[in-house]
Amino acid sequence: MPQREAATDENASALCEMLEYGLKGIAAYAHHAEVGGMKDPRVDAFIVEALAFLTSPQKNDLGAALKMCLRAGEANLWTM
Repeated sequence: MPQREAATDENASALCEMLEYGLKGIAAYAHHAEVGGMKDPRVDAFIVEALAFLTSPQKNDLGAALKMCLRAGEANLWTM
């Protein structure tokens, strides 16, 4: 696992890690759906938004990280 830069909030850092794993699952489900002929542009838009979040200073905000994780759950439902 690559070394992470020190976050100001350990809990926010853990949520960002959870978001990263969630994105991997969403991407896998989206790929399988696309092979089957289904595609939802909201899923791709969310993946881009979440990746941008993970590279922004906002990722150190516990509330923002929690909100993004909850949105990942919503995106997972769109994907499935």
